Amino acid sequence: AAGTGGAFLLKPGTAQAGRVVGDTLRTAANYARLPAMIFTLSDGDRLRELRVRVVLDMEPTAPAKTVESYGPRIASAMTNVMLETDPGELRGRNGAFYIKDAVMRTAAKELGAMKIRQVLVQELVMR
Repeated sequence: AAGTGGAFLLKPGTAQAGRVVGDTLRTAANYARLPAMIFTLSDGDRLRELRVRVVLDMEPTAPAKTVESYGPRIASAMTNVMLETDPGELRGRNGAFYIKDAVMRTAAKELGAMKIRQVLVQELVMR
């Protein structure tokens, strides 16, 4: 009896149960890609070009297509933020943190009630 009971406890789950979990995990990720942003920064002596591509990790309730439609507005607002930025602030690891914070603040203002979980930097190149 113990062997039979153990066999039922250790019986592998059905494929249906695995599919439901997989669907749940897929709906939990909600990414909205913003257009590539190119900024010209001045460090006093010369001009630097900064190219940034980011993805917003949104709450599951926010429609990604709607968020992506706000992309040009967010990029325009980021241009104003980057005008006040010194290229020295973007060197090293701190540059990615600076960009993430700036995009998070700007996008939160533009998107209003839609919540952003985090900003993911895909590309950050300064020339």
